[in-house]
Amino acid sequence: MRASVHLALFVPDLSGGGAERVMLNLAHGFADRGITTDLVLGSASGAYVYRVRDYVTIHDLGAPRASNAIAPLVHYLRHKQPDALISALGQANIAALIARRLSTTRVKVMVTEHQSFERQRERGFRRSLFPRLARLLYPSAEVVAVSAGVADSLAAHTRLDREKIKVIRNPVLTPELRVAAREPLPAAVRRPYLLGMGRLTAQKNFPLLLEAFRTFNAQRPGYRLLILGEGPDRAALEAQARELGIAELVDLPGFADNPFPYVREASAFVLSSDWEGLPTVLIEALALGVPVVSTDCDSGPREILADGRFGALVPTGDANALSAAMLEAVEQDGNPATEKDLEQYTVSSAVDAYLAALGLQP
Repeated sequence: MRASVHLALFVPDLSGGGAERVMLNLAHGFADRGITTDLVLGSASGAYVYRVRDYVTIHDLGAPRASNAIAPLVHYLRHKQPDALISALGQANIAALIARRLSTTRVKVMVTEHQSFERQRERGFRRSLFPRLARLLYPSAEVVAVSAGVADSLAAHTRLDREKIKVIRNPVLTPELRVAAREPLPAAVRRPYLLGMGRLTAQKNFPLLLEAFRTFNAQRPGYRLLILGEGPDRAALEAQARELGIAELVDLPGFADNPFPYVREASAFVLSSDWEGLPTVLIEALALGVPVVSTDCDSGPREILADGRFGALVPTGDANALSAAMLEAVEQDGNPATEKDLEQYTVSSAVDAYLAALGLQP
């Protein structure tokens, strides 16, 4: 690798999502290797902004919408001229490629895809414009998918050459994770509990988890259900819990700045999503030794759980199957995943893979 390398990572903001956390981990991983690293943000906002270390430079474009970020990103590329710009999330990826063209620089762009793509479930930009723009612009970039399933779906719906899409696992596991997991739980948390985590949106299908928990509770009373996260479906989920008669057993404490003590102390971690990319929460639960249950959704859970060896996989939308797997999970003592199994999800492994994909061999 050259003595002086300058990399930039572009995301709309640093809100509390999995992709944003991944990009932050990646930025720190590059900087720890002595690489000059910029975090270029459409808006320097979100729950993770304060976690950016001093040796990573934040560039705030002042443009919360990806389309409005194109002009300031052109200015950044012309004046800073990093060796490469790595972007994440669909609209930001398109904005990055348009900006690179308009900048007339030779900055290499790498776009990363974090969600499986299925046109019938997509909305707005992702459904109407993204496939055509990706087909037009992505061939000029290095394209990375976070799982084989994401790569397959991207190729199928954009007609990109699947062979040219690299799969690099997310840098999820950091030394700080285990340290953070040792912090005490808030005193108000009542055990034992099952844990779900993610934004309160349709994708995560927490209504399914509530239905499954009602059945679980009828057969195994004494447990609570915690769902960490915030989002637009909060009121609907609270209403559903009341309708199901389990409101007194369900806690929705909101976004947790440090979710890892909750994961560590859970009797089981449950992912109820209808679709994913490479759900970081499953990897974190495995690393912290918690029994895991997941829907077998597109994509990621089957890859992470090694076809069910590390945790139960159940059909999407099947509350009875999910409940049955939860009943089995709380009887288990941890999960069988080893450090060697999880090595591919470490920051060091991901940094090596990204540098190799960029032609900057580690």
